[in-house]
Amino acid sequence: MDIRRLFLGLMVAGLAPAADAAEGPNIVNNPGFDANTFGWNVELPSGPVPFSTADAAGSPSSGSARLSMGPPGAINLIANGNCFLVTAGQIYVFGGAIWAAPLSAGDSANFFLTSYSGAGCTGSPVSSFSEPVTTPGWHRVAGLGGISSNKLSARLQLRTTRSVFATGTFVAYFDDLFVKTGTCAPSATQLCLNQGRFRVRAKWETGNAQGNGMTVPFSAESGSFWFFSPVNLELDVKVINACSLNNRYWVYAAGLTDVKVALTVVDTVASVTKTYDNPLNHTFTTITDSAAFATCP
Repeated sequence: MDIRRLFLGLMVAGLAPAADAAEGPNIVNNPGFDANTFGWNVELPSGPVPFSTADAAGSPSSGSARLSMGPPGAINLIANGNCFLVTAGQIYVFGGAIWAAPLSAGDSANFFLTSYSGAGCTGSPVSSFSEPVTTPGWHRVAGLGGISSNKLSARLQLRTTRSVFATGTFVAYFDDLFVKTGTCAPSATQLCLNQGRFRVRAKWETGNAQGNGMTVPFSAESGSFWFFSPVNLELDVKVINACSLNNRYWVYAAGLTDVKVALTVVDTVASVTKTYDNPLNHTFTTITDSAAFATCP
């Protein structure tokens, strides 16, 4: 049978730690809306982004950007962030936290990174999109966007979308935004560890069901997965930079389950993959692979 023990060392409440592991500094101006939404503007109608005094963690001393759409729904409502120069061929990770309360089919909120052929965010645009939020509550979402050789500038944009047949007012809040260089986009099923270099996924299988492990980010080097309930963690994983010790990146993992698990760790810089398998009805064997990736630095 499944071993489903509550991991007492970590109580999951509200949002998990920020899932913005990436290599470079944050390029976004005013990413947390702590006091206002200065620097952000809505395309239609033009003007500043509405501001809320409640942030992602409910702190009264911080804030968030608020976009709302009432009927009849415009197809998209877009808020533009600061324009910045980009490097051709570079990959950028972008995203943040979104709170949404969808009312109708087609209601969603997401981020997108748009790059332009001209300086100052002018010229021909191309966009990369994050996963849309379509269920109530706060969600950490991110996307991955590559910059082609003919692009000079880019900006992060916030978007709400709804059907023209929608009713009521759809409201979405955005907070803790980021754009950074990197090669891994954190998601509900994917951890990005060790400065966003390593992509980690877990797939589980019982005798009659299967699915993807759901992530609980913890730190730059470690995180967890749950399979059946968000308050019942099944797997802890960390990737350690031990290049100064044995010229390797280490992979450690511990499980509280006896279901079948396929843990996949990818070095996105070196394009090297390691997979660790736990068979069904076997208590998860602790992984201490101190020779996992010979891909330093």
